[in-house]
Amino acid sequence: MLPSRVLPASGEALDGYLERLAGANALRTSQLLKILRGANECPRKSPLFLLIEPGHSFVTRVAEISGATTAMLDATTLNRFGGGLPLWLDGFDPLDRHSFRQIVAQGWFPNTGSQICPQCLAHDHVWQLSWRLPVVTTCLIHKTLLTESCRGCGNRFRLRRYSPLRPVIGPDEPCSNQIGLRAYCRHSALAHVASPAPPDVVTTASAISGAMSSRPNTIFCESTSPQTYLAELRHLATLLLHLATTPRGACLSDWTEHLAAEAATRRTELRGPRWGFSPPFSALARGKALGAAGQIFEQATVERGAELLAPWLELIAHTPGGPSNWIDNRTSRSPIMRRLVAATLANRRGAGRRVDYSTRSNSIPLEAIPHMIDVEVYRNFFKGTLGSYEWTARLYVSLCLARVVRPGSTWALAASGIGLPSILGIRTARAASQRMRIAPDDLARRVSAALTVLPPDRDYRHRERRVTWLADHTDVWFERWRMSVSPPRRATSLPYAITWLWWEVAQGWPASGPVSTTMVGQRRRDSYQSFRARLPRDAEESLRSLVLLS
Repeated sequence: MLPSRVLPASGEALDGYLERLAGANALRTSQLLKILRGANECPRKSPLFLLIEPGHSFVTRVAEISGATTAMLDATTLNRFGGGLPLWLDGFDPLDRHSFRQIVAQGWFPNTGSQICPQCLAHDHVWQLSWRLPVVTTCLIHKTLLTESCRGCGNRFRLRRYSPLRPVIGPDEPCSNQIGLRAYCRHSALAHVASPAPPDVVTTASAISGAMSSRPNTIFCESTSPQTYLAELRHLATLLLHLATTPRGACLSDWTEHLAAEAATRRTELRGPRWGFSPPFSALARGKALGAAGQIFEQATVERGAELLAPWLELIAHTPGGPSNWIDNRTSRSPIMRRLVAATLANRRGAGRRVDYSTRSNSIPLEAIPHMIDVEVYRNFFKGTLGSYEWTARLYVSLCLARVVRPGSTWALAASGIGLPSILGIRTARAASQRMRIAPDDLARRVSAALTVLPPDRDYRHRERRVTWLADHTDVWFERWRMSVSPPRRATSLPYAITWLWWEVAQGWPASGPVSTTMVGQRRRDSYQSFRARLPRDAEESLRSLVLLS
């Protein structure tokens, strides 16, 4: 037994305790390890393993020379936070690297190195075990954020790769990270100044501390086990971190600037940062994300929590595939998270969702829906409600009708269903939803009403094909038609005649028709409007018959 014996302090980490034990006996940490080390003991392995499973013989040897009990020493390892408080360490075997990968895969697992509270460390020289946990961001004694890295070397404190203990120790608590061959950082950990923690971060940190002490908590005023509370808080914080690093995330919060640089370094060609696996380095970013998640869970009902989450989900409102799929790929969908996300999306300004759940009818085939709904139908049911150009609004109404006829489809599928490019459906829905002047429920009712007045026997796909054929075989009909009109039309009016057929008879989207229907330039558009205004009724009927009587 060593001549000077010290016991582990409350909450102390095992490696920090062994350093205090070596200092009390005027030993170098390497000498203490030689005393403790057996032939195949854990100090020869990863330093992180010492805090997870140091091994029974190693713990027994420490107890023999220090006077501490094995129960005291077990409390200095991460087993103290096992059982979901907040870690799950079941099945870990220090001799099996695959078992370590399994416990790390749970997400937010302690990395090598430590955060610190300089004031606490200066007071008692105790390296707290909880400082290793990513979910811990604040010192509740001093109400300050934990310091993440050393100003001397720029790395996390206690960033050891081989020996679990710092090679250089002393009352000034030197960093002792390796910066060269047998060269170590001598910058004092006590010389750092901690930043004050925001009130919301402190509040959530207090709730986290209570949960890690097995104190039950509440989510939406429902009693929740500490394991569930800690897991759900991490899931929601992960979602908020992903949302904060979207292109428009910076406009919604004041702490995303701490994420931008790190997200850039962690983003690859194939994927973005994996916040659910490894949280941000910044204690402020982690604290604010956890604080925002805690505020949502503090609400009286899930609907009130959804009101706070709704502005965040607006950042991904127009994501291809929908917000729900985007969320599924970035965080765990536990029962509580599913309730919260469902409540939030139900309140979202999502016309497509309302249309899908409106009165459905399969009596009209997709062929009876044109690219652009009839002008009369549009003006009777939708005029002044969509706020877009009339062409765009008519196209949007047609897409809504296609979604009603084929329930469960997306905007992309609705567009392809009526013969348009999929991307056009997404862009049109995005443009129309941003300018919509009515509630989605009202829009769904109007769409259902418009569906009842559309003739089911029209086939616009046939009309589109017929106009395309006429555009490719103008020698068959154009000369006869222009000479039949009084006065005869000019030969240069051919593109305008085809455009009239595509726009007025086939009711096709301008950009998807024959090349000659594309009105490029204001002068040509004005010429078409002049042609259209001066076209006699008998000439219109003659042109229309080329398509309808084929």
